[in-house]
Amino acid sequence: MRDDDKALVAKILSGDREAFDTFYEKHFQKVYNYIFVQVRNHADTEDLTQDVFMAAVQSFETYLGKSSLSCWLFGITKNMVRNWIRSKQKSAAHFEPLEEGLPKYETVDSYTPLKHIEYREYLCNWRQKLDTMSVQSKKIFFMKHFDGLSTKEISRKTSRSVGAVKTDLYRTRRTLLHDSRPA
Repeated sequence: MRDDDKALVAKILSGDREAFDTFYEKHFQKVYNYIFVQVRNHADTEDLTQDVFMAAVQSFETYLGKSSLSCWLFGITKNMVRNWIRSKQKSAAHFEPLEEGLPKYETVDSYTPLKHIEYREYLCNWRQKLDTMSVQSKKIFFMKHFDGLSTKEISRKTSRSVGAVKTDLYRTRRTLLHDSRPA
């Protein structure tokens, strides 16, 4: 998967407009949805979404392929949203954790430098665990938690039973949470 991401980035860097369009279409909705949940305003969400893709274009040369292009872009997205919230002097408290047991985003700003390092390790651990999962498991996890789809909708889109989707989500959550919580 990362080799495909590296190849796509190389095409984009060489000026291939179709490659950028593919990248944009593949990631636009996830980026937009995440930002909207945080910002809760369509105009600001549209502006921030465009800013994220502009930042990505300016940063493609730094993409090393150590994580998926999607995770890399999500990192840019989170940073852009965090900076926007800070600039508006709003609280980041409206971010809810995906599941019980995950740290709440609102506590991250109060972390000590050591705690920030531990939190970054925690996120890196998640990326590594996600990289070991099947494409189908990752797809279902992201459809549920980032696209906001119900298990029935995921079932229809993936042609899997609702029970199979629920089982897959349970296993993915268990894998992600097992021994990965920050201290």
